[in-house]
Parts: sequence; C-alpha cells; structure tokens
Amino acid sequence: MELTYEWKNSFDEKSEKVYVESLSTLIGEPGSRRLVEIAKIYEDHDWFRLLVANQNSHVAGMLALYYEPIHGSHEGWICVHPKYRRQGIGDKIIQEFEKTAFENGIRLFRADATLAYTRSQKFLFRRGYRAVGYIPVSFSFLPDHSLGGAVMVWKIFDPMLLAQWEQEKTEALEWEKQRWQLYDKRD
Repeated sequence: MELTYEWKNSFDEKSEKVYVESLSTLIGEPGSRRLVEIAKIYEDHDWFRLLVANQNSHVAGMLALYYEPIHGSHEGWICVHPKYRRQGIGDKIIQEFEKTAFENGIRLFRADATLAYTRSQKFLFRRGYRAVGYIPVSFSFLPDHSLGGAVMVWKIFDPMLLAQWEQEKTEALEWEKQRWQLYDKRD
C-alpha cells in the first residue's frame, strides 16, 4: 500500500472527519469533537501540526501534534481510519513522522498511552519511546469520563537536546550513587 504524506497547520474538512471517526472508537464522538475544538485553539497560536497519510486521495490516517510550551514538547494522537486499520498504516505514519520530525520543528515528542490500552504502550515502546511518568487521571477533558491512568512517554529528535539529556542523566546517576554511598557509610 503506497501512502503519500503531507504536513498541515490545520484540519481541512476531510482530515477532521477522519480524525473524529478514528478517535470515536476509542474515546467516543463527543471526546473526538472535543479534541478538534482543542486543536482549533492551538491552531490560533500556530501550535498545531498535522501529518496526514493519504492513499489514492483518501485520508488513511494522521498524527495530530499539539505544542505544549510549558515543557517545550509536542504531544499527539496517532489516528488510523477504521477502514485502513490492521494494515500497518500506524507504523508507516510514525516512521514518516520520525524521519521528518526535526526538520518540521519537533524537538521532543510526548504521548500519553492509557493503561487500559496496552496495545498503544507496546506500539510506542517498540519504537524506542521511553516512559517518563505516570498520570493518574488521563484525558480528564473528555465529556463524561476519563480513560483512567496513563503512562507518559517521550522521544527526543533534537541531537543537541539528546546530548544534553544524556549528560544530565549521567550527572544525576553519579550524584545518586554518591548520595547512597554517603548514606551507607552512616551505619
């Protein structure tokens, strides 16, 4: 299956329809429409990106990205139209995203994988995303319910940011090691 990809700064009618249809199976139509409302707020600030995968002029799936200025990361939803599921489209979208993320201004990508849907966690972990936290009540903005807790995962695309993180991790681990050595000497 041959896909073509296009980066956009907003939904058009076709991509919005597929987004709602795709996410409705997970979070219901009201929740999907709420995410579109949120995306439109982000569009107003130029904090929204959409990587659309087309097959024969039909939207097969997409990755919707929301820039979070508080932590300087993009977070997003991978959506595959129900008609195209179980054909590797999600894999292809994430491969294209990772290949072009940095050149499109994405330095750090964050996603929340709900604990109820282990398939999404496995999908991200297989691709090198790292768990960095736990959110006790995830997606609380959804009408009428939350999906429960979620694992927060991320992946760094900016080589300088990755080098900085590796250095800070090494320093933090060394500090922890020294701290525990001091603690052990107390006894």
